[in-house]
Amino acid sequence: MTTAPAGLVVAVADVKTRLRVDTADDDASIQGLIEETAQEAESYCNLFLRRQTLDIVCDCWADLERLPVGPVPAGGINSIDYTDPDGNAQTVAVEDYELRLIGLKGLEAQIKPVYGLSWPSIQTGSRITIGLDAGYDALPLDVRLAIYERIAERYENRETRATGSFSSWDAMLINYRRGI
Repeated sequence: MTTAPAGLVVAVADVKTRLRVDTADDDASIQGLIEETAQEAESYCNLFLRRQTLDIVCDCWADLERLPVGPVPAGGINSIDYTDPDGNAQTVAVEDYELRLIGLKGLEAQIKPVYGLSWPSIQTGSRITIGLDAGYDALPLDVRLAIYERIAERYENRETRATGSFSSWDAMLINYRRGI
């Protein structure tokens, strides 16, 4: 990670409004619930909720057929660096590749050379580094609602409870799960 995400996925004030909390007594607890719930949603969906800049390192060009992170916004590839067969550091020109967003809601991404080009040769045993942005600038409504609902449930019911096999959490986030 080269640039960590900033802030919370939802504001403490917004959560307090939804919970009908009008004092600052539980602010730290609510902030903790927001952080825990965001981490749970990221793990459940295998995606980043907040925008951040990452360096992804891979072994070969075929690894770019499915990027291991998402969502990657249009224009989210910052650089593609590699070592050529002579041992020189190189950067693939922006006009030589394209980001393709695929799958439901564009959560899966791949990088392909533009039509008519192929990837350059790399030095044997070297790595390819992709600098990219991943995550949302603004959460989709159903993801935000799932987070609000989960926070409210945990705030009101602070003890462990059994849940059914498929909950409203699953229903709201199912279309945002990557790699399933």
